[in-house]
Amino acid sequence: MNIPIIFQDEDIVVVHKPANLLVHKFSESTDKVFLLQLVRDQIKQYLYPIHRLDRAVSGLVLFGLKPENVTIMQEYWHSEETIKEYVTLCRGQIPEEGVLEFPLSNDKGVIQAARTEFKVEKHFTDFSLVNVRIRTGRKHQIRRHFNRRMWNLVGDSTYGKGPINRLFKEKYGLDQIFLHAKKLTIKHPVTNTIMTFEAAPSEKLMTILQNLT
Repeated sequence: MNIPIIFQDEDIVVVHKPANLLVHKFSESTDKVFLLQLVRDQIKQYLYPIHRLDRAVSGLVLFGLKPENVTIMQEYWHSEETIKEYVTLCRGQIPEEGVLEFPLSNDKGVIQAARTEFKVEKHFTDFSLVNVRIRTGRKHQIRRHFNRRMWNLVGDSTYGKGPINRLFKEKYGLDQIFLHAKKLTIKHPVTNTIMTFEAAPSEKLMTILQNLT
């Protein structure tokens, strides 16, 4: 599998992750292939993960190429200067724009502040195409925030609606969450330059939008 390289220099590499691929191995996983492994073999350099996307989510992923930059890159990742933008298709006719700030618990049960900003790009009959910007990076943040308002993401098997997911799978062959990390603005760890990267949703996701009314 060839992974699209969006940007690469001596210090970082930004790639476009396809859906249904883990970023890196973790203890509970039985997967044999990972994004980190594929990119490492493709560019023939060791990689250092800075963040991750859920398996079923597609879009931009950042890796470090030098160990001395990892800590500062992870600090930048959680700073306000780093902007993470997504596009999603969700259930219902949601408001044109707004902010969700429900606190979310982590894996250890610790309650953490979480802020999700959204703006509707297009309303369909039963769904809304929404641009989302997260100011925090909590586990499943967009999925959980939208679920709290019953704006379930299409294709989300954990927080979504089974009948909707089955409809999109049968009609469009959708086998992922309709959630795509489309734009990333970060500070370079060495030059301190603010850099913005973009990746368009897959042809499959775009075809679904073209067929919705």
